[in-house]
Amino acid sequence: YLINENEEEFNKTLNIVFKGDIRAFCTQYYHLVQQAASTGWCNSVGHLDVIKKYNYSNQYFDEQSLWYQELIYETLDVIKANKLKMEINTAGFIQPVGEAYPSPWIINAAIKRGIPIVMGSDSHVPETMGQYFDLAKVLPH
Repeated sequence: YLINENEEEFNKTLNIVFKGDIRAFCTQYYHLVQQAASTGWCNSVGHLDVIKKYNYSNQYFDEQSLWYQELIYETLDVIKANKLKMEINTAGFIQPVGEAYPSPWIINAAIKRGIPIVMGSDSHVPETMGQYFDLAKVLPH
């Protein structure tokens, strides 16, 4: 699964690689994020919960489920242990999920852990620099 894949490719990965097991898919995804955060090769983690991109209406998983929250908390602990920052990325506002990456409850959990926050708009052209930062003002801080 790649960050920019469409929903059809997301479903193929879920159904072929993970045999329809979204919990296994999420677990693999977050374990890879944890590994990346532990390499020493980066100073921040972006798109933390991009796996939710097509999860509008909780059609794949419930972010409030204990197993999912535990994966997030484990990942945040790895980010904190490696002294990394976490990006709030506003590109999610124009994606099917319709909210920033990560979700507000994850931002709160990061702040409680003392993880520094950086902002990103996922711009690929100068005209979209800072896009939707005004919407991010209502996020936890």
